[in-house]
Amino acid sequence: MLCIEGRVALAAFTVFSLLSWYQLKILFGNYWSYKYCILTFGSSITCLLLLPYSSILKRAALLGTFFGGSLILIFIATCPWNVFATYVAFLTFFHFSEYIMTALYNADRLSLDSFLLNHSFEYQVAAVFSWIEFSIEAWLFPKMKCYLLITLLGFLMVFCGELLRKFAMMTAKSNFTHIVQSEKNDGHSLVTDGIYSWTRHPSYVGWFYWSIGTQVLLANPICIVGYAIASWKFFDERVRDEEYYLVNFFGDSYLDYMSKVPTRLPFIHGLEKYLDLLKKENAKDL
Repeated sequence: MLCIEGRVALAAFTVFSLLSWYQLKILFGNYWSYKYCILTFGSSITCLLLLPYSSILKRAALLGTFFGGSLILIFIATCPWNVFATYVAFLTFFHFSEYIMTALYNADRLSLDSFLLNHSFEYQVAAVFSWIEFSIEAWLFPKMKCYLLITLLGFLMVFCGELLRKFAMMTAKSNFTHIVQSEKNDGHSLVTDGIYSWTRHPSYVGWFYWSIGTQVLLANPICIVGYAIASWKFFDERVRDEEYYLVNFFGDSYLDYMSKVPTRLPFIHGLEKYLDLLKKENAKDL
């Protein structure tokens, strides 16, 4: 059952999504409506910042405002800006859904950080850089942003990556955390069924292709390469760190699981190459 914080976030996101969508639909029905677009978003954001409610409500409502507005812009704006609106819709839904899924399946660990809006400074810089690249290229070479096959490929990568990550969170339930755990908590169990029988790190696989897919969707050649390299380095290190602790937590159970199920991340194998050594060391400890 959704906790009270989750209900507040869901209500705020839904209401402001509908409000933003409705406002833009009306405004864009007029000839001069494009001039009011910034005013609409600006007024919504100003109200959010002044609302005497919780930080949860403000974040969810802000995400809802951009999500609802981007949905109508997808169908009203012309290429390439409707492509950018699609990206914004995916981006805002991703951050909101991370919070809601945590509220549903791991409420004890729910916090403002569950929105992942402050994931890292590098994440924020990368996002801003991708917006700058898109804007410059859309201004100089607008046609390069409007190739349907590239847009569809990016859409599928983002959609499937999002779906895979959420399936992982649903399957792992309370065992899923946004932060690598260095200590085993009570009730922490090894999940090997469902999507975890295909990949031992489904949430990472989903996020990996989601992040690169956002740049394919935007047709950002520089950021496609940059995101691919940065994402690979990040998950290569993260998988090794996480598996180190998982081996300590679950011993032979995780080693057997590791030997049967791959990561499914390209050229990322975690501690697989140390599998025999880890089995020997674990046998000595026993």
